[in-house]
Amino acid sequence: MHEVEADIVVAGAGVAGSAAAAFLARAGRKVAVVEARAIHLAGPRWVNYVPPWMFAEAGIDRPIEPELLARDFPLTAVSATGKGRIHIPKNPAHAVDMRRLIARLHAMAEQAGARFFGQTRIDSLEFDGDRPAILIAQERVPGQPERTLRLRARAFADATGLHGALLRRHRELSALCPPVARRDICTAAQEVRRVAAAEGALRFLDEHGVKPSGSLAFMGVAGGFSTLSVQVDANLGTVDLLAGGAGDGPSGRELLRDFIRRQPWIGELESGGAAAIPLRHPHVFLAAPGLFLLGDTACQVFSAHGSGVGMALIAARTLADALAGHDDPGSPAAAFDYSRSFHRRWSGVLAAMDIFRRAAQGLTGEELARLMESGLVTPRGMTANLDQRPVPPTPADLWRFTGALLRGRGPPARFLRALARAPLAGRVMSHPPAANSHAAWNRFARRVEKVSGETAEG
Repeated sequence: MHEVEADIVVAGAGVAGSAAAAFLARAGRKVAVVEARAIHLAGPRWVNYVPPWMFAEAGIDRPIEPELLARDFPLTAVSATGKGRIHIPKNPAHAVDMRRLIARLHAMAEQAGARFFGQTRIDSLEFDGDRPAILIAQERVPGQPERTLRLRARAFADATGLHGALLRRHRELSALCPPVARRDICTAAQEVRRVAAAEGALRFLDEHGVKPSGSLAFMGVAGGFSTLSVQVDANLGTVDLLAGGAGDGPSGRELLRDFIRRQPWIGELESGGAAAIPLRHPHVFLAAPGLFLLGDTACQVFSAHGSGVGMALIAARTLADALAGHDDPGSPAAAFDYSRSFHRRWSGVLAAMDIFRRAAQGLTGEELARLMESGLVTPRGMTANLDQRPVPPTPADLWRFTGALLRGRGPPARFLRALARAPLAGRVMSHPPAANSHAAWNRFARRVEKVSGETAEG
């Protein structure tokens, strides 16, 4: 048995876990990281779109080439019926190679002293009273005998995504944070493929009024929360495809497969990946003494379009900053400071946008087209949404929207009723308890449930 002593053990070496390991190790904490896959294969292996301000907020350098793949490119969103069309001259989010970002975060963490253990299987989480104290895992490195790891720490962080490898082993926190419902899980897929026929690619772009290097996003391709985007590079060498669906609709992989089958100009696969992403407001209970939830495990996702990378970086920074004033990183006070800090700064906008996501998810393709035509969805609003910093509609936006409603071209009433709860949900979620008591947190959970329409936590 191999004994490991640490201040904090992080489960998961993806974006949230490796960023947390880097920030905590830089702050002088002794950090160990366990990961189910080989370390160099951890985390997302695809292209993702991240607003640059989120890197700055997390306190890490913005990506540069070759990690940065594209920036400032135009985006055209089209409804499935073709009736709704919105053009954005400059997408505020940058295309980032997640493989290189993960490698950079791993290097940051290791240089600060964090230790990584790859290809591990978590067997158990042992407790000292109500606090986790020891993680038992099996390390299986090819060509070496399997060995048992016994990792003792004062605190643990779960960044294993929807799997919740540590969360589901914590009886109290697991009961407070039930598994995400199937209807609230996005199945996304992204691929970079060769362009097999440049003439075919140009004809496709011409048909939709888009130029090479511009991004074309088909909204509501399978109704509600479903999208497929296509971006051919300026040299007509590759095409970047991204698709996502939720609930009982087709998965991102299925949407991609169907689209590629119908486009003979799309050639061989170069890279890509798929993931299941939670679409809901962050868990009310983000921590318990000795255990912190990060990233997808905590549902810290901008669910309007299923983006979690930037918020994972910010959550990792929030955790490191919250623990800075605590000698014991697993104390109840440390758990409270992390939860309260994240909720006050970030959960409000995430909760408000999840109301919008759930309202839009219930729309048909035709209803979504009406929404895009109504005036409620504007280039300004969509740009802010892509930047993950939504802004309220202007009086001019509301005037156009009202006119569309009067002409019978607006979204259905059920969408409007749901959307009306968004500002209140944001306000409630951004005001967590000022005192750390079970009664206060349970009251907070009930308030969140009431305004969001979700099942209570706690």
